[in-house]
Formats: sequence, structure tokens, C-alpha cells
Amino acid sequence: MNINKILGWSAIGAACLLVLTPFVSRTASEGLDAAKEYAITAVSLSDDEGRAQDATQSDDPEVAKAAIYALANSLQEDEVGVLIPFVTEARHKEVRKAALYAIGNVGGAEAKAMLQKTALNHEETEIAKAAVYAMSNLLDDNEVGPLVEILESSARKEVRKAALYQLGNSDSDAAVAALAEVARNGDDKELRKAAVYALGNSDSPAAREILIELLSAIGEGQ
Repeated sequence: MNINKILGWSAIGAACLLVLTPFVSRTASEGLDAAKEYAITAVSLSDDEGRAQDATQSDDPEVAKAAIYALANSLQEDEVGVLIPFVTEARHKEVRKAALYAIGNVGGAEAKAMLQKTALNHEETEIAKAAVYAMSNLLDDNEVGPLVEILESSARKEVRKAALYQLGNSDSDAAVAALAEVARNGDDKELRKAAVYALGNSDSPAAREILIELLSAIGEGQ
């Protein structure tokens, strides 16, 4: 790789870090100081210095989201921690959600654990829901335990609904069983309805049988 390409990629990395910096607090950004110093040096050696400096003045969340996704594309699973501060410290909700989706795209055990914890414990419902969607991208079809735990443990209806919808994307017996339990015996009408929709999204023959059973029970007035 020639020096121009090296400097070009360095400039891109620098721009990502510089764009993201205004969206996090001083505490969250301290862990990235060394990386930013290197990035700033790299930019100073390239023709992109002016554009990078302009990016630091941007308060557009769309720019920060694009930078997060660009940064995520360069990370390995053991580097996912670089993105975590943006989940808690970014000023804009859409940027925090983008960081969660980016963490899901990077993947790995650390990402999965962080997303499940966020889904269960984050005080903002929209962020917790985003964590559910991001985590579901990391799960194999038969790996539905984390979603079932969220369904059973979360105190927030909207988060539980998100878990139900994601369970509907799995054809596993465990997913169908969890959905069937809510559809048959759930105390909340909205959650039962969500479980029925999720069963309809499943390609499992067992899900189809459960829907027929539910319709028969309604027809018999049960």
C-alpha cells in the first residue's frame, strides 16, 4: 500500500473520531484521547485537514451516525468497546441507537452481553428496544435464550413486545413455545396480540398449528 493510501485511510479514521467527539461528554471521550491524537496527526499530513476540521463543528446527528457506522466497519469483535461510550454519552437519541446497531454489526460475546444488559436495564425505552433489535442480529436461529429472558424479565411492555417480534423471526421450537405461552396465557392483551403476530411471521409448522388452535378456541367461545 503506498503512502497516499495510508494517509487517506488515516484521514478517514481521523474524520470519524473527530466527528464523533462533539457527541460525547468529556468523560466518555477520555478513553479515546490517544487514538484521537494519532488521528489528528494523520490528518495534518494529508489534504483532508480542512474537511476534518469542518466536521468537528457539525452538530448534525446524521453525520455522527454515518461516522459511527464507518468506524464500526473497521473494528474487530474484541474492539467493540470503542463504540460503547457513544451509547451512554451521545447527546442525540438517534446517535445512541446507531451506536447500538453498530455494536450488533461488529458482533462477538462482549457485544451480545452489552446489548442484553442494555435491553433489560436502560432507562430509555427506545434505547432498550434498539438493543433488542441489535442483539437479535447476533443470534443464531436456535439461540433465543437471551430474547426469552428479556421477554420474561423486562418490566416494560414495549421492550417485551420487541422481544416477541424478534422471536417471530426464529423457527426454533423454543421460540415458538415462548410465543405460544404468551398468546395462550398472557395477561396483557397487547402482548398476546404481539405474540400472535409473531407466530404468523414464523415459518414453523408448529406456529401454524398454534394459530389454528387459537382460532378454534375463539370460535368455541373459550
